[in-house]
Amino acid sequence: MAQTGNKNGKSGKTSTSGTGRSRSASSSGTKNSSKTGTSKQSTSSRGAGSKQVKQRSSYQENGSGEFGREILLLILLAFCMILFLSNLELAGSVGTHLRKIQFGCFGWMAYLFPFYLFWIGGFLYSNRGRNGRGMVKLAASLAAFLALCGILGLLGGHGLEEGYTLKRCYAEGAEGLNGGWFGGLMYMQLVSWLG
Repeated sequence: MAQTGNKNGKSGKTSTSGTGRSRSASSSGTKNSSKTGTSKQSTSSRGAGSKQVKQRSSYQENGSGEFGREILLLILLAFCMILFLSNLELAGSVGTHLRKIQFGCFGWMAYLFPFYLFWIGGFLYSNRGRNGRGMVKLAASLAAFLALCGILGLLGGHGLEEGYTLKRCYAEGAEGLNGGWFGGLMYMQLVSWLG
């Protein structure tokens, strides 16, 4: 009878034939080959797993950035609501100061300013990373808003009297009498250009 051993030098079971291997030796060989195959598979799955981890981390980074932008948009919404309530004199003493600032800058357009401000925030949020057409549209809307302030300045203005300055436009706008500082600026430019 021949004795077979495994690689570690330990003796295995005996076999009756000299040419065949014992069942334990052949099964240990199969186990070794299956372990080798498993380790190759686990190595390849580790590579795929690291790719998944990288994808997850980039998704989490984008997701957290997206979440932060949405939070900023909600904060802007709350601020615009406070601005609107201050225009209606429903926001207390702080609202009174905010109202004077808005009316001083935009005059009667101060009622639309909170809506316009939130629209700008939503527009920038939805058009981030896109081409420059969005910025052109935003600039055109800003020009239209300021032009409306100028038209209201024309409607509520007292003509270009002596001493009619932007400071006076702001003060009258804060009282709700004209188009505010921006309206006065547009008003003065239009009168100087058109005569």
